[in-house]
Parts: sequence; structure tokens; C-alpha cells
Amino acid sequence: MKRRDQHRADRLLDAIGGINDSFLDEALNYRTARPPIRHTLRNWIAVAAVAAILLFAVTGPLSRILKTDTPNAPTQEQPQEGTKLPTSAPTLSALLEGCAESPSFAKSAADELNFFDGNVRLTVENRSSGELFVSRPLTAAEQSTLAREFRANGKQVAANASPEEYRVWVMLGDGSVVTPCLNPTVGNVGGAVLFDYESERVPTDLFLDLLSDLT
Repeated sequence: MKRRDQHRADRLLDAIGGINDSFLDEALNYRTARPPIRHTLRNWIAVAAVAAILLFAVTGPLSRILKTDTPNAPTQEQPQEGTKLPTSAPTLSALLEGCAESPSFAKSAADELNFFDGNVRLTVENRSSGELFVSRPLTAAEQSTLAREFRANGKQVAANASPEEYRVWVMLGDGSVVTPCLNPTVGNVGGAVLFDYESERVPTDLFLDLLSDLT
């Protein structure tokens, strides 16, 4: 449900909840002074009374919520003045570029990489310059996010897609190296090396959110 629709529903429920119980009791226990004509007719009158009360209580707020013909009223296509428009989500390359500039990453030479320190880390490479940036050790929660990422079904990269400006690997601390840009298969696991690859899998929001937290 859209936020705007949820807001309308909440206001509608508030209006219904604001009906005085005495009015409902009076409508449901409605009796006429004259002898009852027919039982079914009396029930119909009671139902009609309840409906009238509900209509009176709800129509006012609901009509104000749904009214769209007011001049200069903001619409979905015409945002209210001063309202910020939603921005598009950052791309993988943009997030990796941010990681390279983040204090959570340190610049490192290729021969300084430690693949056996027992820590799970991300390594980002600027493809044009060859610079490497290694993250701090990932926390248990961040490692859990990575595990979920590799179990998720990421979209396949289009055959004509341009190469990413940055590449990323996960060093598992035991010599194993993987990347979320390749499908998690045995052939896509490296041993103590940042292997060359061309992306075949688009990382999901799980990994993008992790990168965002590290920038």
C-alpha cells in the first residue's frame, strides 16, 4: 500500500472510531412508539439509521481526503512547492567509489594483502588506476548480510553491459576469495588472489545497503 493510501485509510478509521457509542446503541436498539409493522421492516430501519450515522461521520473527512478539484492542490504529478523529489538509488560503481574514499577502507598495495588473517574484508579496485582499498574487518551482522547476499537470486548482467568502473572482492580470511558480481559456484572461488572477472550477476540491495553503511 502506498504511503498516501495508508494515510487516507488511517484517517478513515479514525473517523469511524470517533462515532459516539450512544448513537450506535440508539440506532441498533431503535424502537418506534407505534406498534411494530413488521420485524423485517424494523430491522431495515435500524440498519438504515446506522448507515446514516456512518455516512455522516465518514463523508466529511473522506471527501476532504479524496477531493482533487481544488485549484492549485498538489497532485502526484505536481508536487507541492518546496517538496524534495525522490532521488534515484546509488549504483554499484557509485557506492564502490564512495568506499574508496571512506575511512572504513585503507589503501593497500597488491603485495600487502593478507588473505589469511582470519577476518572477512571487502577489497575494492579502481579499474582505471589499479588502486586497491581494503575494508576494516566486517562485523558478525555484516558477514550475515554477505551470506544472505550469496544465497539471493541476483539479476544476470546484460550481455552488452559496459564494464563497471570498480571491482569488488570478499576476502574470507582463510585464503578464499569470492565476489558478489559472479554467481556463487565452485569455479568462481579464488585462492589467495584477486582474480580477474567480468560481472555476470547484479548484486542485490542487500550488498548495496552494506556498501552504503561502509561509506
